[in-house]
Amino acid sequence: MANQANKIGAKVNPKVNVDGSKKILDRSLEQLTKEGESKLKRIVTGGGGASSIITASGWAVGDIVDCSAGTEKDIDIITGLADSYTEIKIFFNQVSTDANTQAIRLNVGTNASYATSGYLCSFNSGSAGNTEYTDGWWMTIHAQMDDADAYTGIFTLHRWDTSQHFWYGEGMGHVTSDISPKKQVGYITLGDALTRVKITTPDGTANFDSGNIRAFYH
Repeated sequence: MANQANKIGAKVNPKVNVDGSKKILDRSLEQLTKEGESKLKRIVTGGGGASSIITASGWAVGDIVDCSAGTEKDIDIITGLADSYTEIKIFFNQVSTDANTQAIRLNVGTNASYATSGYLCSFNSGSAGNTEYTDGWWMTIHAQMDDADAYTGIFTLHRWDTSQHFWYGEGMGHVTSDISPKKQVGYITLGDALTRVKITTPDGTANFDSGNIRAFYH
């Protein structure tokens, strides 16, 4: 009984069996580490045109898109997006153009083409009031964006039913020379699955010359 009591009160060593012999671990520490990392993230293709990382929370992280070439009027942020996603977050970091009074606009599209009509969107920015647009989501407006300005913000696209192609978008950001927040809301119903997202300038004359963008999908 004394021997049994000692066993009950003794601390359990996870590396030692009851009879005192050393346990043989099925997997090495290196193997366990790799298994844990694979659960936190895994590399996939088809999420955003290039490879992307899926985090433990289920968000796919797209590649950072450089906007500083100074030669592009349209920049693809996402291509080849899978139809299973219901939420897309797009982060703008100091994005600007090389011309005065050139706004930044965001458009979505299908495998066939980008949609440049059919949106019902509103833009609001302090004293500029509200403006409606049907050609895309305007991150900024012409009057508040010059070549020395840069836009930083976040824009989110929501899809409430994977059997439909209705997308609602909302965002907020700011321009370096204007402290008033820029707010964007609106929606579009596409004729097919959303597979691509791009930024452009409404007049199509300015080039993007600074900043970067990154998208997350869920």
